[in-house]
Amino acid sequence: MASQQRNSIVRFKRENSQQRPLPLRHHFAVALISPKVRQLIKPSPEEEATRTQQWKIERAEREQKQTAARPHRRAAIESGPLLRNIDTAVECHCGCHPRPADIETHDGGISCPCQLTQAERQRTWSDFAAWEPDPEMVEEQHLHTVEFEAEVERLGVEASVLVDAAPFVIGGVVDRRAFYMRERGGAYRVTIAHDDTPHDDPWTSKPEVPTIDIGAGSESEFYNDDATFSRSLALRTTVQLIRSYLLRRDCQHERPADATHQFCRKCGIQLPVYRATDLISA
Repeated sequence: MASQQRNSIVRFKRENSQQRPLPLRHHFAVALISPKVRQLIKPSPEEEATRTQQWKIERAEREQKQTAARPHRRAAIESGPLLRNIDTAVECHCGCHPRPADIETHDGGISCPCQLTQAERQRTWSDFAAWEPDPEMVEEQHLHTVEFEAEVERLGVEASVLVDAAPFVIGGVVDRRAFYMRERGGAYRVTIAHDDTPHDDPWTSKPEVPTIDIGAGSESEFYNDDATFSRSLALRTTVQLIRSYLLRRDCQHERPADATHQFCRKCGIQLPVYRATDLISA
């Protein structure tokens, strides 16, 4: 379902073009970023105690405000559509009530989950659990899987789609370095395992375990020419970023020969500013 929604959205509009435009992915450059270590540093016991105390104070203040606002909230809800259970609506935090009620959301509160009985909630869940995908959707998903697996083999990596929704996540191993790529909200980030633990899965590791962010970019790099999302393009872009990062990390960069020599011809990284006093390697 998520893949169909993803492929049904055309994100770009081509106007006033005299010739066939480049494929969408050519409009964006793959972006290596300065390596950034991602690690949760646990607060000290003193900091934890201070935060806990502050949280209790804020919670008490919030509950006081909610208690003071409850009569006004009930009056606002009672001014909207006729509900089955006013008491549960007063305690419900759904945006369908009370401001006054938005008829486009949960029919103004009538169909809000807070109005369902236990039997109705159970029936709704049973209907959801019994849902079966459309055969065409299953076939489309199968074709995507076959294409993705072929790309995995072509690139010589280990990879799989870990989450095919929001966020969209690919994970695996590239050149003996575990990684994941996470995309959500039109932007993606590539994260790899730390140098000290290159085989540890950064997607499932604890927040206290350090990982390295090495790339980021726009989701548009993952779209085909017909504006359909491609898992294969997502994987290809991710692998390119990881291999570029590893190449630059291990490269013995050239010394600039003159002021025009700005980039290493081995890995493409920008070299330090040339100075005439620098020793120039042969």
